[in-house]
Amino acid sequence: KEPDSIGSETILVVEDDAPVRSFTQRILTQLGYQVLAVASPEEALHICSDVSKTIHLIVSDVVLPGISGAVLIKRILSFKPDIKVLYITGFDRESAVKYGVDPTVDHILVKPYRQDALATKVREILGTLEN
Repeated sequence: KEPDSIGSETILVVEDDAPVRSFTQRILTQLGYQVLAVASPEEALHICSDVSKTIHLIVSDVVLPGISGAVLIKRILSFKPDIKVLYITGFDRESAVKYGVDPTVDHILVKPYRQDALATKVREILGTLEN
């Protein structure tokens, strides 16, 4: 059995669907991550613009109200280029690409996803923890 706590990084979850946002936040928190969860791109931009906050990973829905997840991420990466990204989507990979996700560099997890799939993907993106 894997340890309950496998991470310590800060993750920003951007998901407009409240049950999905809540599920994702709960899973990541149980794994030891510091989790900030928001429903809109505007909230995400506000959090990321705070220079005192370090965000290691953004878990973003591909389809968001207002602007797409891909546009949101491009804006954030323009001033915080070191943030890693995991897109979550109810569509297949090809549909995510139509919303601007780059399939050659971006990590995508298709909803509905299981706890272990989320945990594995996040750890893969963040890399092994340094002790």
